[in-house]
Amino acid sequence: MIGAVQTALKRAGRVFVGPSDPTLQIIEALEDILTHKDYISRNAVLLIGQLDGRDALQAQFSPSELDIICRTLELRLKGGLLARDVVRRLPGGQYACVMSPLHHYSPEDVMVVVGQIQNLIAVPVVQDDIYAKLSMSIGCAMTKMADFSKGAHMFEAGRVAVSKAVSKGPAGLEFFTNPMGEELALRQDLRKDVTAAIGSGAIHAHFQPQISLCKGDVSGFEALARWHHPDKGVISPGAFLPVLEDLGMMRMLGRIMLRDALKALRAWDAAGYDVPSVSVNMCTDELCHPDIVNEISFQLEKYNIAANRLVIEVLETVYADDSDDPIITNLAALSQLGCRLDLDDFGTGYASIKSIRRFAVDRVKIDRTFIVDIAGDTEQQQVVRTILSMAKHMGVSTLAEGVETSEELSYLTTAGCEHAQGYVIGRPVSQAEATDWLSARRTPERAETAV
Repeated sequence: MIGAVQTALKRAGRVFVGPSDPTLQIIEALEDILTHKDYISRNAVLLIGQLDGRDALQAQFSPSELDIICRTLELRLKGGLLARDVVRRLPGGQYACVMSPLHHYSPEDVMVVVGQIQNLIAVPVVQDDIYAKLSMSIGCAMTKMADFSKGAHMFEAGRVAVSKAVSKGPAGLEFFTNPMGEELALRQDLRKDVTAAIGSGAIHAHFQPQISLCKGDVSGFEALARWHHPDKGVISPGAFLPVLEDLGMMRMLGRIMLRDALKALRAWDAAGYDVPSVSVNMCTDELCHPDIVNEISFQLEKYNIAANRLVIEVLETVYADDSDDPIITNLAALSQLGCRLDLDDFGTGYASIKSIRRFAVDRVKIDRTFIVDIAGDTEQQQVVRTILSMAKHMGVSTLAEGVETSEELSYLTTAGCEHAQGYVIGRPVSQAEATDWLSARRTPERAETAV
């Protein structure tokens, strides 16, 4: 009897009964709307919101404080929408809302609702020692603007839309339209292919050179993941990395990148090239894992590479709350092992100095956003000079990333930046092509023009 009542209420849009996983709850709610005879003629609407600056918030607040903030936002969303709308908090700072199906919903109506939601989010969260000013980018999938037959399909469309909204900047809004279907289809296809690609070696490391600006010598390479699909050609990291993350395969990718980096170093050593180091990016999942230090130590010994030639790149916004945090424990152990640490995307987060002091940072990588047009932008110049001065004061070296013009390179050299990488120096290429690049720098013609 109770089950029948719940079903009736659910069909009436009064309550949602479903699985415990919030993603599955949203998908089931969409499936119910898309298939129920009373709803088919109505417009189904899904909103997915992404909290802007999630990584920066993780650096600023403790896990318990962040949970308070997220729960506060969830309550605000539920209070600002209809009681029969389905609102769920998703992993990764996302929220989803399945709006009750109505005949008259238009894109303009949805824009009004989104504006109301963003106004609710913009009110600062103030509780105890917490003060957080927030914004949310929102993606929308609605049946009036695209064709959906399955709840899972509509949910993935919402995720495509919100990723585009985030790229527009804070508090962005994007509607999923049929032309975006190619990107959605690509994501779905990649989920089928990516596991095989990881196993076969189709996803592997390419290497982008880094140079010393004062000497002109090669100071290292950064290992970057690349995938050449047999049918689709080159797949951008922006397309396949989220798929790997969704499938929980980032640690597998990390092992591949570490292996390829150390193999490349060994090959360059054997060929007589002086490559001091190779940098490998590591995500939070890898840095939290209890076996990461043993794994790296084993691989260094296997390839006979000194630990100080492996640089671990960590995003500035990677969160570590206290001395018991596994990230701090592992980074400290890697430092004791002899590995070097780069703080990536420096200047984009909220805890820069705190991060440098907490971690045994050897070098900070100045984010590309501060490098663009720096030769003619006095404000950019002031920001970069401040970063360079702070780094010098704290005893860490500097590397500018994303350097694309000779004017940018010249300015950074004059300003005292120590290292650089970017297209003006060299693009990410295969190990064989990187070897050719190293060989070309040995020629007299190249030596005369080398930076």
